[in-house]
Amino acid sequence: MLAAALLHDTIEDTATDCDDIIERFGLEVATWVAALTKDMRLPHDERETVYAKVLSEAPWQVKVLKLADIYDNLSDSTHLSAASRRRTISKSRFYLDALRPTLPEEGENPLRLVEQRLSELEAGLTS
Repeated sequence: MLAAALLHDTIEDTATDCDDIIERFGLEVATWVAALTKDMRLPHDERETVYAKVLSEAPWQVKVLKLADIYDNLSDSTHLSAASRRRTISKSRFYLDALRPTLPEEGENPLRLVEQRLSELEAGLTS
């Protein structure tokens, strides 16, 4: 899971492809990284819809990794403008809505942490 966490944006942000990850880290890690990767060939709205579906059907490890990614993105958003923070919060809620219905027990504590962080950021926008 740690390898997949570190590699989660690699396919989107570099010239590395899934085969490279399979070769260096194995099929399981590559499968998790692929599930955390958006298909940038698709138009934005379709890409987000497909990505949400993949997340909802992914193994529990991918769901927990996505929760960690959401938490990190929310934490990084504190220095952004209010409008950018609202976009980050909205996108986070969209992903949580995709994850929540099929989230296993392993994801309950991470989900609580993410929801707490979301609440803190939302409170900061209204104060």
